[in-house]
Amino acid sequence: MNYQIYGDYGYETECLLEEFATLAEAKRWVQGYTRRDMGGYQVVEVLTFANNNLAGEMILHFSVGDDHNA
Repeated sequence: MNYQIYGDYGYETECLLEEFATLAEAKRWVQGYTRRDMGGYQVVEVLTFANNNLAGEMILHFSVGDDHNA
């Protein structure tokens, strides 16, 4: 299973930022990426998709919003 990290998934500014084989690696990357700011995104999320298919159901595993440093 690939854990994909998206900035602003579902928004016009949606961008695939990274991909990892494990949830632990993906979460660690997001925490480092968002330590000081959000890189211009409103939300950075770790996602997988049912049946490893982008048309499948999106499954959220971890999320950091732009208010995380508030």
